Amino acid sequence: NGQGIFISSRLSGSNFSIGENGGDNATQLGLRSMTADSLLNNFNLGNGIPRENSAPLIITRRDGSTAEIDLQQAATVQDVLDAINAVDPGVLVASLNTTGNGIALVDGSGTGPLTVTDNAMGTALGLAGSNTGGPTDALIGQDVNPTQPEGILNLLVGLEKAVRSNDLAALQRLANGLDQEAARFAVVQGGVGIQQQQLDGISNVLADRHITIQGQLESLIDVDYAETITQFTAQQQAMQAYLQVAGQSQQLLLLNYL
Repeated sequence: NGQGIFISSRLSGSNFSIGENGGDNATQLGLRSMTADSLLNNFNLGNGIPRENSAPLIITRRDGSTAEIDLQQAATVQDVLDAINAVDPGVLVASLNTTGNGIALVDGSGTGPLTVTDNAMGTALGLAGSNTGGPTDALIGQDVNPTQPEGILNLLVGLEKAVRSNDLAALQRLANGLDQEAARFAVVQGGVGIQQQQLDGISNVLADRHITIQGQLESLIDVDYAETITQFTAQQQAMQAYLQVAGQSQQLLLLNYL
């Protein structure tokens, strides 16, 4: 729409994302693929995060305490950040990674390990794991909001990978994608059919005009020269005879009738 920069990947079957490299250039350009406004339902290539009857996000802090955070109503990354930051403001801090994408956690409550339980919610947010560093060391989450090229080739490449790895979640996602692609093909096929009918109609009209023009050209160009010359000669002789008679008539005077 002329209002920004659009970047996409043509490499089928591979994730594509744009993150920061210690600054905020990608954000300022509107190119970062995971921002505070990113929708959680788009995470994990459209699988989103678990919603109904799922375990909360469980964080075991450096002081040994445990925080369980309910994210059932969260819609964006900012909602997740706000929910984590509300546990112990200024001590347990969640933010976007300064390099790449994903969520980073910092906990200054103690010196023990900082751990996010490897359950459905922790995995979906890319936070499942542990950091055994000091209070200022961050637990760096993974980028769970990549994109992929659209189209049937990408779906087929992903289908091969999912079948080989027996990834049921990916198979379900790809099944939905194949259904959508089939529906899109049907729409495209219908549009092509309409255009084909229009082209056939135009072709028939042009064919009729071609026949008409060809007939007109034949009547003007494709003549029998021998017959035409004969007719022209006969008309020329008749004209000469007429002129001779007319000339003789004009020479007659009144005395010729006496």
